[in-house]
Amino acid sequence: MAITNRERIGKAMDLLKEGLGPFVEREFLNLHRTRAADVARQYFHDDNRLMISTPIKEWDAAALLSLMTFSWNDVFRQTLGHTERSLVGELRDWRNKWAHQEAFSSEDTGRALDSAARLPEAWQWVLSPTQKEPGSPIEWQASPSAATN
Repeated sequence: MAITNRERIGKAMDLLKEGLGPFVEREFLNLHRTRAADVARQYFHDDNRLMISTPIKEWDAAALLSLMTFSWNDVFRQTLGHTERSLVGELRDWRNKWAHQEAFSSEDTGRALDSAARLPEAWQWVLSPTQKEPGSPIEWQASPSAATN
């Protein structure tokens, strides 16, 4: 059975989470040291879903993308540019549409997958489903057709 556009976007969000988690956590640790997780949670105010002791790198894609949006000027503006900020916003929209079971055209799916691949390139990571070693960057393997287009 062929994979649906919705399933493609779901897999992309899973892979994106795997790449974003360590990056977002690293940026918060660099800036806030031992208080990183507490400071990150403060951006969500009264949202109790994140009031647990889970490390930032284990948060889901929705929380990570929201955290990047909320903390952009304080944390990510120093590392990433305007293009990446736009990608974060776009990926939040795609993730929300996916979570609310909206339909995706092939064009929408291509755009979402392209954005999900472009954001990690900003910090020179290439994403893949598995890490080589704990704590190592995750790699995203470009499809052979992407290299020839």
